[in-house]
Amino acid sequence: MSVDPHKAREMGAKAMKLLVLWRENEPAEERLAMVDKFVRRCRSAGLVSIIEPVVRPPRRGWDFDRESAIVAAAAELGGTEADLYKAEMPLGGKGDEKNLLAACQQLNDQMKMPWVILSSGVDADIFGRAVSIAMKGGASGFLAGRAVWASVVGAQDPQTMLRDVSVPRLQRLAEIVDEGIAQR
Repeated sequence: MSVDPHKAREMGAKAMKLLVLWRENEPAEERLAMVDKFVRRCRSAGLVSIIEPVVRPPRRGWDFDRESAIVAAAAELGGTEADLYKAEMPLGGKGDEKNLLAACQQLNDQMKMPWVILSSGVDADIFGRAVSIAMKGGASGFLAGRAVWASVVGAQDPQTMLRDVSVPRLQRLAEIVDEGIAQR
């Protein structure tokens, strides 16, 4: 961990995020120790600690069930002292609402902290629906990512794309979260 959280705070940071590559066949103790150290460093600097477990297949030839791995990662890391858990959207946000909701509720059952979904692996055109379902399943919202800005990459006029595509997407996602919170 080479980023100094105190220096980051001096520069205006409010939070830090730790990407945790989660493989079922690798020791949980190492991940838990890394998260604990990260959380302590964030707290010492007065920063919000965000963990982002991203599941990966084993390095050597084992079967890989992504959906089970997402839940197992949450079971392992969802009870740590981090302030926020940034979760992969179950089923890539695809499928009928009943199955997606059940998957999100299963994820929620593992959490002892607020959680949000990330947009990686979810098509931008269905991310709003995924956020809505995740909110019904217990999520606190989303953290903006590829679903908001990916279309800008390589655009001839990125400023226009940001204004005309990304900002409205972000605004709509914020409305979805507001609606989800209001229904609780």
